[in-house]
Amino acid sequence: MRVLKEATFEEVLSCHDRENLGSASFVYTADQLRTADKEVGGRWTLATLSREDTLNIMLPTHRHPAENPDELIPKPGLTVSVAAGRVRELTRETGLCWENIHFHKALDFSQNYVFLKFENGGLKHLDDLHRLLAWAVFDKKEEVLAYVAGVIQ
Repeated sequence: MRVLKEATFEEVLSCHDRENLGSASFVYTADQLRTADKEVGGRWTLATLSREDTLNIMLPTHRHPAENPDELIPKPGLTVSVAAGRVRELTRETGLCWENIHFHKALDFSQNYVFLKFENGGLKHLDDLHRLLAWAVFDKKEEVLAYVAGVIQ
């Protein structure tokens, strides 16, 4: 992880709002960011993540039970790398989860952000799970821009 600068929570929330307005999980993820902000005492960093950093982000439990009873990401979670290795088989490249991942296929990851928390010596996902999976599934090469709660230069 290469730190670019310290960031304010207002900057983080403004970026989240710009990039996620209209998302079905908009309110939920904004609340996740607010909770993380309180837990880290307002300490945020804007950073670029290497391929290794990105592949090792810990993802939360995730599934779309109406489409597939199997959890794409079972408890207690998987890294981006492991989850990306299962996504095509579990989604069969159909359904809402796959559509969300495929939507990000053409995204320029060097111009968009993900939201993470530094916890227990590693990076934990706060928002943009489908974007991270798309980055790995479609073998993107760009470094990922991330707002990280709990890391200061």
